Amino acid sequence: MIQKTNDVRPRNDAGRLVPRYTDSDFIDAVRKLGIAGNTDVAQLVGCDTTTAKRRLFRLAECGLISKTRTSVGWVFTMGKHPVTKK
Repeated sequence: MIQKTNDVRPRNDAGRLVPRYTDSDFIDAVRKLGIAGNTDVAQLVGCDTTTAKRRLFRLAECGLISKTRTSVGWVFTMGKHPVTKK
């Protein structure tokens, strides 16, 4: 069953919804936070944590940010290899 939503966002030429949050919103949040978890980014951007995690992973796969697995989850930074062990 398809759920109807009351989403009144504009649509692009292909008829797809225009995203509420841009890639720049997420990149700027990571840049501002330095080392960021998806919850921190979600709070700064103003979106759901699931949305933040999905977008951050996609941005990392595209090479626009870096991701590193830690003992408590994933962290995202602007550079390569953000978390180093000494």
